[in-house]
Amino acid sequence: MANKDAGKGSDVKRKVVTLPRNLWLALERHAAETKVTFDALAENALRRYLKDKNVPISVREALSASLRAEPDNDRRPNLKPTRKR
Repeated sequence: MANKDAGKGSDVKRKVVTLPRNLWLALERHAAETKVTFDALAENALRRYLKDKNVPISVREALSASLRAEPDNDRRPNLKPTRKR
């Protein structure tokens, strides 16, 4: 995700965040050691965080999750109400 991708009409959104100095230095060092950009590190970390919290990222994932979560989609036995005596 380079700055040129953040133009008008792009799917890329920009956000400024404040990080403690020691965290920033650790991220820069890790990015340099692994030859991965800071943007890629942040994107991977946020995707993992959302996955751990069971937050769907795409519409397809959201629909799949909602189908599994709704008990109305499960077959239920046809139970007749019982009378209280």
